[in-house]
Amino acid sequence: MAFDHLQQMGREVAALWQAVRAIAGEDDDQTVVDTVDGETDAIAALRRTVRLAQEAEANADAARALAQIYAARAKTLDDRAERLRGHAAGFMQEVGEKTLRLPEGTISWRAAGPRLCGVMPSVADLPDDCVKLQRVKHEPSIKAALAEGRTIADLYLSNGGAALTIRRA
Repeated sequence: MAFDHLQQMGREVAALWQAVRAIAGEDDDQTVVDTVDGETDAIAALRRTVRLAQEAEANADAARALAQIYAARAKTLDDRAERLRGHAAGFMQEVGEKTLRLPEGTISWRAAGPRLCGVMPSVADLPDDCVKLQRVKHEPSIKAALAEGRTIADLYLSNGGAALTIRRA
């Protein structure tokens, strides 16, 4: 894999990197990068990896944005379908038919149950027996419980390690 190759390049370039860093000093990143870039393909591979990570993040953001757009579009289409069914129901009532077979499908009247009408109150304003409680994991609470020394089956806290941050230039 290309990413395994990047790690291999890191191992191969490490001595050069450290030698140039020792000469250039801790504050001169540009000299280190320029020297290693001139001697190896490591910087180009690293830059490509960063660009791919940024591209993946941008695609994820775009997918989330499209999901919102598609959800709004689906709501619009559901509303349209409901209005069109209402028109068909009005026609059926007007002509006095209970069932009608068409090439597109059979439409018919059936007894419907009662519907909720009015403005739905917030969940907090509904009685307890009229809401559905759903258990979902809450990772911050789990981490806090483990940090306090509680035992939760099959879970433990890591030592944290390191995290890479990529800020856009």
